[in-house]
Amino acid sequence: MEKLYAYAYLWALDFVTEQQYNDYLDRLFLESPYNELLAELELCSGSYNKSFGVLYGYFLRTNAKFDINTFGKILFAEMKKIYTDNRFTIETFIDKCCWLYRNLPDIIDVFDCPFFYLGHIDDIYDYCGEADARKQIEQMLDFFEES
Repeated sequence: MEKLYAYAYLWALDFVTEQQYNDYLDRLFLESPYNELLAELELCSGSYNKSFGVLYGYFLRTNAKFDINTFGKILFAEMKKIYTDNRFTIETFIDKCCWLYRNLPDIIDVFDCPFFYLGHIDDIYDYCGEADARKQIEQMLDFFEES
């Protein structure tokens, strides 16, 4: 479910399309058609906010262990593709990082690397310049590749 949760965030950030999220959800649902969580997610597949709520509720209700490595690897790998493709200006990418930082669920410790940097890239950009911000972004995006 962590991979699906990451895709919901990527969809909210416009890093993947709603269709890409739904394609992944559909694959999971076809593999497990009697899974109640996936059925509920299918019903709200047109809204990433509703999907966030369902997935967050799943982790709270079931006390399922949230695998931060799976979530982070997917999230940051997809973010790296967008960053290296220059789909957004550096300022827009930084704004999206800050939005992500502010909207991560509290099951993620935002003080852990690399999540901490999501909310502080804008400060690095403002006070140290674009070159330093890009260096920090690249280190952040590579974090889960190294683990």
